[in-house]
Amino acid sequence: MGKYKNEPAHINLYIRNLYRGIPSLLALSPVPTLVIADTLAHEVGHHLIYTRGYVFQPTEVFKHQEIVEEFCDRYAVSIVKKMLGSWRFKISRWLVKRLAGWHLAIGALNEGMKQRAKAADHFLTAFHLDSTQEDALYYYRRATHVSNAEQIVGRERRGRFS
Repeated sequence: MGKYKNEPAHINLYIRNLYRGIPSLLALSPVPTLVIADTLAHEVGHHLIYTRGYVFQPTEVFKHQEIVEEFCDRYAVSIVKKMLGSWRFKISRWLVKRLAGWHLAIGALNEGMKQRAKAADHFLTAFHLDSTQEDALYYYRRATHVSNAEQIVGRERRGRFS
């Protein structure tokens, strides 16, 4: 977040979103730390750009939002890479990738059963857990789009036959 009036620039984190997709069984493991660190590091990247104008080098130029996001992602990757020097976080990364794959598979099953909203939720969770799962983001957007279109058609039909 940027500055607001006289307040300094800050970052807001929503705990429910940070723990999204992590089973309670793993709540006290290093898994949440790894997931939270990835999200927090990405947001710190935004904070660095906002407060000092760059992430890594003062010569960086950000003309498009995609470039900003790319640099924030790079910063997050650099932080997580340092964490992966520990065997605890290597195992946690393996678990996170399995959880993301599980959510992707459950999302696909929900989509096959025409449960688009549930599918979208699982796809988004998969992407949240493992942002390298770009197909999960694609499926999330597609399921959300189809779900919204179905809701509109349903409202029109109810309005027509009322």
